[in-house]
Amino acid sequence: MRILLLCNKLPYPANDGSSIAISKMIEGFVEEGAQVSVLSLNTIKHFKDPVKIPQKIRESVDFTIVDVNTNV
Repeated sequence: MRILLLCNKLPYPANDGSSIAISKMIEGFVEEGAQVSVLSLNTIKHFKDPVKIPQKIRESVDFTIVDVNTNV
């Protein structure tokens, strides 16, 4: 099964409710053998360093991270 997750912010590190929920979904899909792709915005307000994505997750998930300025 192939799964594409569209995220309004990068879910790693998982340090708030939505990030925890998204990261657990990703990990569950991977454990079940799904091919997971994540398209995530990386805004100034919720900026997270992609280097902090755990190595195990980086190896099994295809991340596309788009840096975007959403300021008015």
